[in-house]
This record gives sequence, structure tokens and C-alpha cells, in this order.
Amino acid sequence: MKKLKIIMLILLVICIGWLYQLGILDVERITEMIEESPRWAPVVFILLYIIATIAFFPATPLSLAAGALFGAFFGSIYILIGATIGASLAFLVSRFLLQESVVHIVERRIPRLEHYAQAMETNGFLTVLLFRLVPLFPFNILNFGLGITKVPFREYVAATMLGMIPGTLTLSFLGGAFLSGSVRDMVIGGVMYTGLASIGVIYNRYKKQSV
Repeated sequence: MKKLKIIMLILLVICIGWLYQLGILDVERITEMIEESPRWAPVVFILLYIIATIAFFPATPLSLAAGALFGAFFGSIYILIGATIGASLAFLVSRFLLQESVVHIVERRIPRLEHYAQAMETNGFLTVLLFRLVPLFPFNILNFGLGITKVPFREYVAATMLGMIPGTLTLSFLGGAFLSGSVRDMVIGGVMYTGLASIGVIYNRYKKQSV
């Protein structure tokens, strides 16, 4: 079983490295591919978003690109599909293949996660929903970090998809605003983005004062 885990991990790393070397994970290359094959654009975008999520690539440029390419509504749908699948795969990889390695990463990068261990075991859905609505931890690392907790997979997936909706709509709307050049829409999108970012700051201050 241990050898199988190692083999699967090696194959995953090789696959990601190969895609990166080909330039497929580059935002400009993604745009070119989508423009060349518009009918396959949603499928290509979703697959790339899944890969980016698993491979720790920043998702914000892709989210902005979704709004510019597909509009705020459809862009948000494609982001949610790709991000949810990617986050789910990262969770499963962490839980069944990389648990020992992820423990060390979590202890170093997001040590506060262990403070929520009991809450995730007894009320996993609301706890994960809080993490997605309030950006307390980096999204990609959190996907793997939650894999070593006892939160049920179904609750994790449902809370992840629901909690990502506000941020997804905001970034997709902002991407569309940048493309259209509408100052009004850019201001609205900027206010929405700032508001979401402020939630995490306010929540962290509240937690520190309540301790």
C-alpha cells in the first residue's frame, strides 16, 4: 500500500511538471487555447482550474480570466465547478496518500488549524463553510490541510462549494469589468473584493480580543 501511494504521488508530480513545462498552466496560453477552440472553452477552463488548484497555482488570475472570457454568471459557474473538483481531489489526495507529509506542512504553514479540530469533527459543515467565507487560511493549502482532519467528505464538498460563491462572483464580475473597461463596474467589483477581504481581518481581530 505504501509503495502504491509513492507511485501515485510520483505520477501526479510528473504530470503537473509536464503540463507546466508545456506552458499549459500559463494564463496567456490558456486564453489562446480558449480562443482557438471556443466550443471546448468551458471544458478546457474547468480542467485547467482543477489542475491549478491541486498544483498550488494562484487561482485569482484564472478567476479574473473567467469573468473576462465567459461573463460574470457563466464564469462563476465554471470557476465553482473547477474549484470544487480541484479542492475535493486535493482533499482526497491528502487524506489517503499524503497524510504524513501534509501534517508537517500544516504544522508549519497553518498551525492554527489544529485549534478547529474538534469543531470539524462535531460540526464539519459549518466549520468548513466559515473557512471558505472568511479567508483565514490560504485556499490551496487549506484543501490539503482539511484532508488530515476528521471532517466528513460530503460535508467538506458541500461547504466548500457554498462558501466559495461570494468570492467567485466577485472575482468573475471584476474580470468582466476589466475587459469591458467600465469604470463603474470596476469600482463596484473593487468594493466587493475589499469587503470580502475585510471579513477575514475583522474576524481575526474579534478572535484575538475574545481570547
